[in-house]
Amino acid sequence: MVAGPFSAAAAVFAEESEASASIISNGRVYFNVAIDGESAGRVVIECASNVGGQRLLALAKGEEKDGAFITYLRRLEVVNVSAGTEGYVETAPLRALNNLDGSAVFNLPGGEGGKELRAATTAEKEERKAEGAGAVWLRAFDDESVAPKQVLVSRNGKLVVEAELGVPPPNGTAVTICTGACGAALSGTHAYAGRIVDGIDVVTAINELPTVPVNRKLKYGSNISDINAPRQNRTFKKVLLKA
Repeated sequence: MVAGPFSAAAAVFAEESEASASIISNGRVYFNVAIDGESAGRVVIECASNVGGQRLLALAKGEEKDGAFITYLRRLEVVNVSAGTEGYVETAPLRALNNLDGSAVFNLPGGEGGKELRAATTAEKEERKAEGAGAVWLRAFDDESVAPKQVLVSRNGKLVVEAELGVPPPNGTAVTICTGACGAALSGTHAYAGRIVDGIDVVTAINELPTVPVNRKLKYGSNISDINAPRQNRTFKKVLLKA
């Protein structure tokens, strides 16, 4: 369990709204949200006592240096927005989950990869299907399941789609926040981690931003999903969750 030693941060959480790290107070963490560089408010999450919640707390706690904790959740970009009655907002996974000295982070609650995290939360899968707006989930990616990014390049005077080389696979965790009744859709691939207690309006505002459309046809008959798959469902404006 991670929350106990940080109960003394309650006063700091209340008073220091611009703290540089995600202050943990009685099992709560927060993100300051920026849209195209402009402050859009704060999201406060109360972490569950299960594996997913403890994983989120451990990531928010980060690593201790000189008596202070440096969070692993310094900057997460929103890359997937799904609107509608089962809507959600999802960040990119952490790509470099390393300690300050460059060594890999181990012993995260739920294991290092997605398989371990899903296995650790199988027992609660059915009961979490009813979770709706405000529920917070974690998605851990397995290295072998990460598809290479498709890019448009010029070859012999022609534009062709190729897999980008040299892109390290994500080895961390993405944060997903429901804006609708998405529990049934996420419970099989994500781990429930907690619930928003303040700032659901901020997440709803993100969900309502215009996004890159899916399967828009290009002039020469190609499909945009072939060349711009990483951009689909991403907001045109850059949205960051900063802890």
